[in-house]
Amino acid sequence: MCQKLNEPKQHLMRKVLQQTGKVFVLDLLQQTEKVEEEGGQFVADGTRRRTKGGVFLNLLKSQVTKEQWDTIFEDEKEAQVSHALSSSGIPVRFLTPPPSFPFV
Repeated sequence: MCQKLNEPKQHLMRKVLQQTGKVFVLDLLQQTEKVEEEGGQFVADGTRRRTKGGVFLNLLKSQVTKEQWDTIFEDEKEAQVSHALSSSGIPVRFLTPPPSFPFV
């Protein structure tokens, strides 16, 4: 699947397969091929064409529930937040809330 889509994020494609199933993914691959044969799909601002993987994910988003979408992308979101925090220069100790103490 990753080779067909030229998609480097294998973990993401694995999550798509886990959340939706093989039959769904094969159908989505066919839809992606059809879109590509018809000239592809442009990004929202119209400046460039989506990659095959981008077309696949765009089609996916319109065909799964928000819960499925969030589950598929939860690791991606965590990685983005982690990267943003690590490159911000703010020590992590200032970003994490203090532990809660039980009231006695």
